[in-house]
Amino acid sequence: MDNSKLEKEMQRLVSTTHLQQYTIKLELEAFECNGWPQVEIILNQEVVFDGEIQNKDTKEFTVRAEKKILDIRLVMKGKTNRNVDFKNNTILKNQYCVINDIKINDISIKHEHQIFWEESVFEKDNKEILKKVDGLYWNGTWRVALQEPVFPILNKLFQSKGGNKFSPHMIKKQNLNELLDFINTI
Repeated sequence: MDNSKLEKEMQRLVSTTHLQQYTIKLELEAFECNGWPQVEIILNQEVVFDGEIQNKDTKEFTVRAEKKILDIRLVMKGKTNRNVDFKNNTILKNQYCVINDIKINDISIKHEHQIFWEESVFEKDNKEILKKVDGLYWNGTWRVALQEPVFPILNKLFQSKGGNKFSPHMIKKQNLNELLDFINTI
């Protein structure tokens, strides 16, 4: 089977796979300074959490697959100058929240895929855009938008045999047959 036929067959099989929902697990670690971070979690434009994050905390949510974009946003709000302790222009203590991991159906998009680092952005409240940010260090919104259907397990198995790193590029030709065999077992 040539490459174009394989791709068409793969698209046909993937389109018939009905993924009804995603389990999103956010592994967060908060640090306090005159209060814990106030964080809002928004999945597909729906606020699913709005409150304080303390120490290490895992938030898990189920999101319906809508066959468009899976939008994940974390918003830091209410941080002020009193949430940072300075001495001689050095930060002694700071309020922030680190995103230790985001898992979609138990597949890490931070540690097993490059999409966390390549596709996410942090927009500060002053509209400054930052890339390659792994947490909420300022007031603003961290976000990543993933094209649905999200099949991280397929990318993990077939995208890159060297390190299992997701790349938004096409699946390598030598892996297409193996991918089709895997899809047929689903």
